[in-house]
Amino acid sequence: MAARWRWVAAGGLGVLALAVVVRLSPRLALTGDLSLLHLGVLDASQGELPLVGAASRFGWYHPGPAFTWLALPFFLLTGGHELSLFVVAAGVAVGAAAAAVAGVGRAQGSAAALALGVAALALALGRPEVFTSTWNPLVAWLPLLLLLTLLARRATRDLRVTPYAVAAASWCVQAHVSFAPVVAVLVPATALLSWWVGRWRAPASPRPASAWRAALGVAAVMWAPPIWEQLSRSPGNLLALARFFLAPGGPTHGAGEALAAVGGLLAHPFEGTVFSAQVGSHLTGGSLAAVLAWVLVAGLVLVRAWRRRGAFGFALAALASLTVLVGTASLTRVRAPELYLHYLAWLTVPAGVVVALGLGEVLGRFEARLPRPPVVVGATALALSLACGVELSRPQRESAFSLAIESTPRALFEAAWRRLRGQPEVHLVPVGAAWGVGAGAMAYLEARGVRVTVQAPFPARVSHQAARSSAPHLVAASASAAAAWARRSDVEVVATEGDWALVLQDVEAAERPRAFVTPPGAWSEGEARPALIDGEVVAPGTPWNPPGCLQLTSAEVAVPPTPGLEGLEVWGDHNDTWEVRCVEGAPLVARLEPTPAPGIQRRVLLVEPRDCARLRLSVVAGDGLASLCEVAFLTGPTRPAGALRLRQVSGVRDDPRRAVDGFVPDAGTAWDAPEAARVEPGGFLELESLAAGRLCLAADHNDTWEARCLPDGEVSALSPKPGWGLVSRCAEGPLPACPRLRVAPVAGDGLFSVGEVWQAP
Repeated sequence: MAARWRWVAAGGLGVLALAVVVRLSPRLALTGDLSLLHLGVLDASQGELPLVGAASRFGWYHPGPAFTWLALPFFLLTGGHELSLFVVAAGVAVGAAAAAVAGVGRAQGSAAALALGVAALALALGRPEVFTSTWNPLVAWLPLLLLLTLLARRATRDLRVTPYAVAAASWCVQAHVSFAPVVAVLVPATALLSWWVGRWRAPASPRPASAWRAALGVAAVMWAPPIWEQLSRSPGNLLALARFFLAPGGPTHGAGEALAAVGGLLAHPFEGTVFSAQVGSHLTGGSLAAVLAWVLVAGLVLVRAWRRRGAFGFALAALASLTVLVGTASLTRVRAPELYLHYLAWLTVPAGVVVALGLGEVLGRFEARLPRPPVVVGATALALSLACGVELSRPQRESAFSLAIESTPRALFEAAWRRLRGQPEVHLVPVGAAWGVGAGAMAYLEARGVRVTVQAPFPARVSHQAARSSAPHLVAASASAAAAWARRSDVEVVATEGDWALVLQDVEAAERPRAFVTPPGAWSEGEARPALIDGEVVAPGTPWNPPGCLQLTSAEVAVPPTPGLEGLEVWGDHNDTWEVRCVEGAPLVARLEPTPAPGIQRRVLLVEPRDCARLRLSVVAGDGLASLCEVAFLTGPTRPAGALRLRQVSGVRDDPRRAVDGFVPDAGTAWDAPEAARVEPGGFLELESLAAGRLCLAADHNDTWEARCLPDGEVSALSPKPGWGLVSRCAEGPLPACPRLRVAPVAGDGLFSVGEVWQAP
């Protein structure tokens, strides 16, 4: 007993020493998902106890907050240092790997333990981010390895591991919901294996009742927060998860595509960036050979264990093989147009377990010469700890754990902090793709005492949400957008770094046009309606009737006497058609078409309201539930620099003028680079005054676009081109002169963008 307490004391001193090292380390500036995870732990440190896990881009949260609860004590011990979260992630990974090696050594001996330890070290060297990143798809990899070894021991009727298996399974599912199908299959498979192979070797398992009580206690503790969240809120996150996955529709992938992706992973397990790389959809000779080789190894391991009556080895190989099969099958249900590497790279773990068991059979010939299992476990833990320490101590731009951080615009956050120091509150407005930078600024400022609210449905805690705010607005946007806004008297560009910028807007001092709401009687003629022209827009996708928006079918806006007006920007319900008509001044009739994305969306009409003093917006088609949130005028140069002129756009997520700015992006530029405008499925760009000639555009290589002369003219297709990213292509034949031409994506992977549209001679 005294020796045990000495170990506990040594461990406590080690944790304190590590906390001191972390506190003395430079602070980190995170962005994107990592900053959202940081915000969750920061909220917990301020007494707002988390009930759900990481946010999903589909509008729900992953099931549980296990990582946040575990990271909280060390986070507090280090004074809220961001690096503490990565240290906790590394501790979980190293601890799970060492425990798995210990379990294999206990059941199989030194050879199998050494083989698994070598496999874990290879993973740490090949993908160090798996051991050191806090990103929720990665923090479940090593706990999955531990879960497989625990279930294999449970299959051999070792009931003592039951509570630990429940903890590991709960951790995996709470970190990322995609592990739920794996756990749902492994549990009955373990029961079946326990009945089948447990007869070969049934180790003593004292006090089975206490093991089951402990397992129920672990499950109750780990699942109480998400269950309480479900019962206390409507509709609740668990119900939102169920509705999402049970609802029909969404992209799916064939079995051949899933097999090709897994084959590519097995052939090159450490190739590509797990954070963003896409995987191939065609089975090549190399990937097919890798699949067949892995199947052969799995078969040999299973046959060898069967002949030797090795219950643990057979159960572990069977469960790992089953995990690979379930993971491959689950890829066919991914509701995203593309398969990204992080959807399937975790299959490296169960596939590696099978390979490690095969290597263990080879090393078994030298069992007598190998060190004892405790030595192997200690060496594995030490090697993995050193690898993680080296990784976490490397400069930020060289470290794989910061692949999602290395482009962090730290200067933006520091400039915002210097500008807002002492400010009690600021309201964050992330624009489009700048949401990741906005989340980083939010976490950076909150950690330094500045209260930040944000427009729903931004994936932050509930207390951050604010439908309306009179506090200064911190707008995270592209550098080009910030440059256009810099001319406004109510806007201050805080800083620009690379492609991104932070802009501070004083919404109380904003210069706005007057707005008139009709029909008469609702409000008196001439009364300004701040909700319609307050300069604050809701986030795209917000339900049609949020606070601050007006439920109406007609409104009038006074055109400000500002030179260089380029058009009109309108935020309203997506499925309504608005007619824009000049009431006073030169004739002007145009339409704002519906957009495919649901909820409140932005539409832009690039028609100059020349000599028009007053515009009327009227709903002419829709579902009868119309709302209008914001009306603004676009200012800047009279026309973009390119030769073509935009008349109207719909379903365009970025500044549509990128498509006609006269700059053709280089071939291979990323599809979502700042040089391009992203287009939703069903969206379009409408050009005016097009002369006869061939139409060309730079767009994502694997998409098909259509050019249609309106109202009922000729149609030309612009086909996909070989390559990657933005690739230029031209229509097959010339188009006649066309007063209005609509360019729209009609086929592809659902991730559309256009970098430039022009006419070839």
